[in-house]
Amino acid sequence: ALRYAFLPQEFLAEGVSGLMLVKCGTEGAEIRLPIGDRAEPRAEVCGKRVYETVGAVPFAWADGEVRITVTPELVDKEIALIW
Repeated sequence: ALRYAFLPQEFLAEGVSGLMLVKCGTEGAEIRLPIGDRAEPRAEVCGKRVYETVGAVPFAWADGEVRITVTPELVDKEIALIW
């Protein structure tokens, strides 16, 4: 299963233009997220609370699309895609 949500602007920290939370329960899945011509994002895995990140998530970024491969460490974890 794949779940995602965009956070409303009023919940974002200063200097953050957008934030999407993504969660996938399938190891080996490739998540493809078209986010358009925004600034290059960063991806981080969330801790026990979604507003705290605990580490970087490797991803590919090309032509306005982010690709994340779900490793065993990322299964059922919230991933914050931040730009």
